[in-house]
Amino acid sequence: MLSMKIDFTTLKNSIQIISVDSKNLKVLSQLVKISRIVACSYLNNIRPSLHYLYQQQGITTTDLSYDCIAEIFSRDENDSFYRIEKFCKSLNDSLEKVSEIDIFLAWKSFLIKVVDAQLARLYSQSDPTGTKILRNIRDVVRESDYFIMEKTMSGNMLVPKNVNPLYHLPSIPIEKFESEYFTTTFDRKSSFNEQIAIVYNILTGQSEYRRTILLLDISKIFKHRFFSDSIPNNSNNESSYNVRSLTNLEIEEFESRVLSTLKEKIFLQYFAKGKFNKAQAEGVYFAVRDIVNDWCLNGECEET
Repeated sequence: MLSMKIDFTTLKNSIQIISVDSKNLKVLSQLVKISRIVACSYLNNIRPSLHYLYQQQGITTTDLSYDCIAEIFSRDENDSFYRIEKFCKSLNDSLEKVSEIDIFLAWKSFLIKVVDAQLARLYSQSDPTGTKILRNIRDVVRESDYFIMEKTMSGNMLVPKNVNPLYHLPSIPIEKFESEYFTTTFDRKSSFNEQIAIVYNILTGQSEYRRTILLLDISKIFKHRFFSDSIPNNSNNESSYNVRSLTNLEIEEFESRVLSTLKEKIFLQYFAKGKFNKAQAEGVYFAVRDIVNDWCLNGECEET
């Protein structure tokens, strides 16, 4: 379906022209349109489970696609599309010698990396606690004897080591897995490695479904079991909180949320649009970060 909507010849020619003539508005419009189709298709068909992330921010799939495209088409001090130039240099051969279909596949992969990075930022912004849990699980899995991490179009997948993953079977329903996980008894202070062992035993102890599970699903389940009681209710008016009455976990979450929003604003509204260079963007971020850190420490540090 996607290949029928995209003219591969137009895509290749557009990239060739834009890489040397960033002022050609007609060609730029063509390349932006093609990129939006690819990004929207990926978000709608591969990542529909993450729609809630940008819906919470009041944006649509198209809005998010254009945010990603804005990143790709950001200019450097020479007014050139440096990311597109970098893309061209990353190809195995010169742009002219690479086939049109290979150009499309490479451009699609390039876009997907940008979209995934944007989704990761949105996830970090909307759920700082979940992001930390996900990062901890990922770090533990890298050193564990239970799983390997496998990249798929749907996200990072946990695949058991030295066991047939049963790829020919359907994925285990997340409700079924969660039900079995919540029936296990263990110390709430147990380590992530011990929790990963439980996940491994549940998956490998059955042969009705595929023995794999998404990293994102596991992080949500872990958060639900261990942190649901300590996460503040977002329906409350956060402006009424007194920082001195918050727990350390709540302060840490609010601090992470503020800094993530700050990064998004600086990058999308100023750096990507050429209003700030890299040094200016970093300077603004570090200055505001110090103010936030002072606030979170309740004035217990020297003024920055």
